[in-house]
Amino acid sequence: MNKDEKKPAEAMSVPEKFAKNNHSLDSIDDAEIMRYMLKLCITRRNAPVDIERLIGKFDNVTKFIFAPDETLIGEKGLSRSELVRFRMIGSMLMRVRLEKLGKKIKADDEPRVAEYLSLMCLSHYVEVMYIVPIIGKYISVPFLISSGTRIEVSATFENVIAVLKRAHGCKEFIMAHSHPFNSSNPSKGDIATTERLFGRMYREGYTLKEHYVVGCDGIQRVPYDKNPLRYLFGDKGK
Repeated sequence: MNKDEKKPAEAMSVPEKFAKNNHSLDSIDDAEIMRYMLKLCITRRNAPVDIERLIGKFDNVTKFIFAPDETLIGEKGLSRSELVRFRMIGSMLMRVRLEKLGKKIKADDEPRVAEYLSLMCLSHYVEVMYIVPIIGKYISVPFLISSGTRIEVSATFENVIAVLKRAHGCKEFIMAHSHPFNSSNPSKGDIATTERLFGRMYREGYTLKEHYVVGCDGIQRVPYDKNPLRYLFGDKGK
């Protein structure tokens, strides 16, 4: 028995628990992860940060990582330079979780696809848009087609077609974009754009299977009319 096995779980540090649990964060309490992140990013010694007050504002790590700047840098909060460090640590944390999820994911495994898309989008702290080709039964390598500001991202029909042509054998695909500091509720613009894109892609021989919005509160599908006849004979998708 090694020394880590003898040490009580509550006495182990976050890195020790991470290593012991096969490099997984699943068994580590969210508050403990948040506390450790703050420990890493706080560099001042003469202006104490109220760590417990900051942590108490959030009920999970994702909301903590994507909290608005003003929530984190107020009185007894982070400095601007510490906030930059905090954002970098948060991005790396999401990428660690993404790597652990694995690569081979069936397109019809909706919980795992949703988790994968969430982690992929939230590994950035600006709005991003991904195209995920489906080849056979599995989702393929995702393509980042747009990286915008914290509140806006966009992609053209031509961008999407160019990506799909590079994914040989792809006839179906998934889209995902992020609202990193906001709700995952799809906007009217998200819905209208998705409907137009669905129609145009259908006429090109591709099917947009789903479009997801990832926010700091979770992930949601964009609702849109998937009846292709509406786009062939109606005025949608022009």
